Amino acid sequence: MVNNQFLALAGRYPITIWVRLLGELLTCLTSSMIAPFLAIYLNEKMGNSVLTTMIIIGLQPLADIICTLLGGGLTDRFGRKPIMVFSLTFQLLAMLGYIIATDVWEIAIITILNGVGRSFYIPAAKAQIADAIDNEHRAEVFGLFSTISYIGSAVGPLCSFLFMKDLSLLFLLSACSIFIYLILFCWKVHESAPLITIRQESKLTPFSKEPSSPMSFEQLKILLTYIILSLPISFFYAQTETNFPLFLKQSFQDYQAILSWLATSHALLVIIAQLWLIKRTNQKPMGKVILLSYLLYTVVALIYGFSATFVSLLCAQALLAVAESIGIVRLLTFVSLLAPPHLRGRYFAIYGMHWDLSRMLGPFLGALLIGESRMLLFFVAAILFIIGGLGQIHFMKKINRN
Repeated sequence: MVNNQFLALAGRYPITIWVRLLGELLTCLTSSMIAPFLAIYLNEKMGNSVLTTMIIIGLQPLADIICTLLGGGLTDRFGRKPIMVFSLTFQLLAMLGYIIATDVWEIAIITILNGVGRSFYIPAAKAQIADAIDNEHRAEVFGLFSTISYIGSAVGPLCSFLFMKDLSLLFLLSACSIFIYLILFCWKVHESAPLITIRQESKLTPFSKEPSSPMSFEQLKILLTYIILSLPISFFYAQTETNFPLFLKQSFQDYQAILSWLATSHALLVIIAQLWLIKRTNQKPMGKVILLSYLLYTVVALIYGFSATFVSLLCAQALLAVAESIGIVRLLTFVSLLAPPHLRGRYFAIYGMHWDLSRMLGPFLGALLIGESRMLLFFVAAILFIIGGLGQIHFMKKINRN
């Protein structure tokens, strides 16, 4: 009985998905150990200069933006696998580089290198899921990947206490996890890009004229509108990853423990609730689900801005878990539905630019706002969520009518 259930579960998704899930678990575990302390680690190397730290952190998304369109086009033309191998190698080298870097220019180059790796990997990885999974199960699989990443996020911050005396060991551990993932990926994962199959059947090379139409102006306009409406979410996360930890450092003596507990509690709540929430909202109108998500984000932003107690921050993490679970996966699923199969890499690459743009400019803008008042920073974030949520439901209705 147990064996039959295991075989049924194993056969539910192709081997590509299982390898990707294992790789995501390994890399998310180590990256989540680094994430809460990255700004602090770099801030100490930069002589405690907040603006310099934020500028250095902003270099990675700047590299993402520059390389994203190139990466999306290349993964559609040359396939998912070679692009993902290339990007994982870049990220591996970047993690090793952080260990030995001491000067500002060295850290800047390594941060750009890591950004290049991310910009090539993310659209290829999301397009690979859309290639391998049918429409009916796509939201479920996107949710499964999100849940796996949060399993790593739940364990990672607590494990990071083992390395508090030498944070460089975290980068070494991250490099090892990327290396293991890279070996498994090369060994077991097969190509899934639709154009590769077409070329093989037609005996074409990657440099032959593509047997497909390019993205039209109307398609690009729709996608850019969707990106603008998604910016409030990425701007908010840019603050939680950079300025918010620095605020906690100033407000709480045991800020490291608070950071770890907030990240862990948030991750545990997502692990417990996400797949259930996705299934419960699967048949609901997408626009209304996304609007509810934005409204929950609004409440979280206000709590972050106007509260300074550990209990209230824990309550905010619970609301944040629900907002993510019902919102972000739906936003990704909608991109996969908008994208023609031969343009999935480009669509995910262009859509991902809203994260890159926010991570590039968000920390700097947030540092300026938080210089005036923490309340002002998160009040602005709350207003953006309200505008974005109303815009999303109008946008979804218009798309459905057309």
